[in-house]
Amino acid sequence: MGEREQNLSVKAYDVLLNMLINRELPVNTVLPERRLAEMLTISRTPVRDALNKLENEGFIGRSGGRTLVVKEFYYPRTYRNAARAAHAGGGSRPLGRRAGASGDA
Repeated sequence: MGEREQNLSVKAYDVLLNMLINRELPVNTVLPERRLAEMLTISRTPVRDALNKLENEGFIGRSGGRTLVVKEFYYPRTYRNAARAAHAGGGSRPLGRRAGASGDA
């Protein structure tokens, strides 16, 4: 992986982690890779790398074998506030639907 792609993976990871910590993505929200890439205006490869890291860390998981969804997790308020301050001004829009909301597993 090239340096530019690594930087984009770090960017994607940081943005998604902050969205998770700040509860901008509720539990069971489906995380569509293509939509995330469009939102971040980057290719799917760095988004996939970021999602893999978040899955390994337990923030997101698989539903039905393939679909990535936000998992319930505990993140102390102190860290949440620090993450919120670091992410201030970044803004985001909703990404997907909640798993199970329309028959998804």
